Amino acid sequence: MRARLYIVYCVISAINLTIAALPAHANFVGNDTQNFNPTTSGLDFVTVESSETLNPGIVHSGLYFNRAYNSLPDSIDPNGARIPSDDSVTFGDLNFGYGLTQRLDLGIGFSYLMDQQTNRNDSGAQFSATGLNEVRLGGKYNFIKRDPFGVALQSSLNLNQTKNNPFRGRGAGPSFNLQGIADYRVENILLALNLGYRYRDRGQVIERSVYEPLPSQWTGSLAASYYFTSADLRAIVEIFAAKSTANAKYVKTEQIATELLAGLNYDVNENLAISGGLGTKAADGLFEPDWRVYAGLNWNFDFWSARVVQINETTEIRQITYKGYMPEDIEALLNVDFDELTKKHEFQLRTTIPEADIAGVKPPFEVIRLENFNFDTASDKIRPEYKAPLEKLAVYLSSHPELLKVRIEGHTDSLGSFERNRKLSARRSDALVSYVKSLPGMAKVRVESAGFGADRPIADNGNYQGRRLNRRVEIRILRRLVDLPSRNLEEHKIQ
Repeated sequence: MRARLYIVYCVISAINLTIAALPAHANFVGNDTQNFNPTTSGLDFVTVESSETLNPGIVHSGLYFNRAYNSLPDSIDPNGARIPSDDSVTFGDLNFGYGLTQRLDLGIGFSYLMDQQTNRNDSGAQFSATGLNEVRLGGKYNFIKRDPFGVALQSSLNLNQTKNNPFRGRGAGPSFNLQGIADYRVENILLALNLGYRYRDRGQVIERSVYEPLPSQWTGSLAASYYFTSADLRAIVEIFAAKSTANAKYVKTEQIATELLAGLNYDVNENLAISGGLGTKAADGLFEPDWRVYAGLNWNFDFWSARVVQINETTEIRQITYKGYMPEDIEALLNVDFDELTKKHEFQLRTTIPEADIAGVKPPFEVIRLENFNFDTASDKIRPEYKAPLEKLAVYLSSHPELLKVRIEGHTDSLGSFERNRKLSARRSDALVSYVKSLPGMAKVRVESAGFGADRPIADNGNYQGRRLNRRVEIRILRRLVDLPSRNLEEHKIQ
């Protein structure tokens, strides 16, 4: 806990020092007109949102830099002739996200102008100074978990930090964004669609400005990614478009601002990822660059884990408890491989004998999942902090003499080679079996081991929190039914 608090203290201090060291506010436009806005969750894509939300207690931080060429608006000479842009600007984006519940996460982002090169000095055609130009606050709620289809709703506020911004106007309020998110996964391919509305609380036209405050917009974006499991690499293509709801000076409703991005994301380890790519305008609008180059760093950690080791018969991890077998049929399953049990009987039906009707009856087939159960890198040595949960597991198992057999499985994420992960998970499951068998009451229990590596994921290996869920230990239990009233057997038996 002290280490976590120290990390948070360092992060907050770094932000305060960064903001304090920056020059005065810029005299231009914030990110609600810029197309490159990295997500605060760092999940799946760069600027396009997926339906995934951060798991409870997960903190994400992202730092992105992008340099755009000819992205500033064209200026107008005294005769009304348009002067094409000739510039390059560098932005930095610092983002933080936090998983509040299983379906809700919150985020905050800071956008900075770090450098600009331009041969113009017209009012409104360039930044007057480097500095913080916008703060973005937002939240995302997931309605449908992605398996394989997901749906979410996101809202955010763009808080302008610039002075005399001609595209916001004098006395303008924040911009409010609301968008719907849908995505679909097919094996290693993820597709996403974002559709939204950006409401701008426009201010009054600034004196001597050749521009008018920008109207509200309809926004939309598409994204596709392919995850190369063997290389821990994800290729990403995104396209963003925005269309004004009303005409303004130099802005027409028929114009659609569009930018195309393509890049790669590489997972260095379970907590760190780097990304980079290129962008270009796909249609002529007001702020599309001829070219954009970007690079980013994403780092995440578990600040306050909501996952706990679950070792009891009421755990929601259990998918099926009973399939209408008579007690003598359970005995016959003793020689059936657990894989066959899984293929034929698991994830098919809920329990057919409600626990409320028969209190204390244990299911014949049960799955217990130990999440957040980690080993040191490339090691099969059980860490001291996990011995207490394993002792609790042994007490639970040994307290039920009707046990027939138990299998302890090791599972990994996709980082590293398939064969290495399989062998490593096998060594780890062997170590777990040896330790559990040495505990009181477990000597006569039939316990098997199995290591599957990354072959049986339960979540998306394409992002960091999916890989965290895939690194797990599962215990599969087969027990006979005892003291089960025949009245209830006949009543609940599957026909």
